[in-house]
Amino acid sequence: SAVSAVAESLAATCSISTMVMVSLNFMFQGSALAIWDWMYEFDDGRGLVAPNGVVSTSAVPEVCCSAVSAAMLNETNATAPGAQCANSRVPGMSYNQGLLMSSGALLYNITHDSLYLNKSLELLDAALDNLTDGNGAVVDAQRGSRISASYCQGYSDPGADFFSFKGIFAMHLGYFGQVLKETGMLT
Repeated sequence: SAVSAVAESLAATCSISTMVMVSLNFMFQGSALAIWDWMYEFDDGRGLVAPNGVVSTSAVPEVCCSAVSAAMLNETNATAPGAQCANSRVPGMSYNQGLLMSSGALLYNITHDSLYLNKSLELLDAALDNLTDGNGAVVDAQRGSRISASYCQGYSDPGADFFSFKGIFAMHLGYFGQVLKETGMLT
């Protein structure tokens, strides 16, 4: 089993969004920052982001989330959250990229720390380089064990939610674009 990048990104986005709506409640800010830090904490600082900049689907093993979990398994060197984590190396779908990208934009808005904006720009560049076709359209690779219907690309059944992935990415891209415009980086 693996820790889902989507679940972690959603948790970060929800924590950040909730914090913004609750007048910068520091309890939520701490949670959002801790989740963001964990996303980059292992694999030599890349965390759930592969070397090509694409967000992976998960971390392995599932118990890697905390030193307490790892210590329960009697693992050595389990002193820090993420100490036992590894990137699953399974490329995520476009919505994985969008979720983390907009989470970084939200964190930038509340902290004014350019680190988050710069990481989000790196995620956008990686999406353009790795998740688009020759025409610039977002493309998600099909995966799964069942044979797909003719309207699916590839040889797998991605599930009914597959067709919303690009829309989720676009929604988060729209928010990120708004933040870029507000900062003067996009005119």
